[in-house]
Amino acid sequence: MFSLAADGDYAKLSAVTITKTQLNSTERRLEVTWNDGEQTSYPYIWLRDNCQCSVCFHAPTATRRVHFHNTDFNVMPQNVEVMSDLQSII
Repeated sequence: MFSLAADGDYAKLSAVTITKTQLNSTERRLEVTWNDGEQTSYPYIWLRDNCQCSVCFHAPTATRRVHFHNTDFNVMPQNVEVMSDLQSII
């Protein structure tokens, strides 16, 4: 799970929402289009390293459960789902 709110000031970002996502397997990136017209591209390995799901991240201690040196560098999302808040992707 990746959340826009984790990237900065939530109050400032609360009006920005995801309008489109696309997996680009050639460049190994998730491409996100926002409602303000901006586009962001996230490398698959970056998404894996920054995953905040309960399997990957221990929230009470703010630590990773999956260490980067154990990461498969050929990781690739199986699918992309935008959450109802339109600011989180799983």
